[in-house]
Amino acid sequence: GYVAWRAENSCHVGDTRYLRGKTCIANALSFDSATACHPGIYGFAKRETALDYSRNNGNGNVVPFYARDGEWVITAKDGAVRCARIRVLTEEQEKQLA
Repeated sequence: GYVAWRAENSCHVGDTRYLRGKTCIANALSFDSATACHPGIYGFAKRETALDYSRNNGNGNVVPFYARDGEWVITAKDGAVRCARIRVLTEEQEKQLA
């Protein structure tokens, strides 16, 4: 699988919130990695990158998540991934990442 970070509140899909301990499923996922914008749940490999993105586009809060192999693709964006389904990690799970 893959652990990444994303904005807690969606920056582009209405009022979607990515809450700790919850599984979120995208309506669709594009495996086309050559373009920067396609369907899927976006995240970033580095917490700092996700935090910068959220500060510029959201509320500044980020959460870590896990995506299973076969359900994510690296995008054309710098360090971004696009996922079909994610499980937002709990605070306890996040502590274990350190």
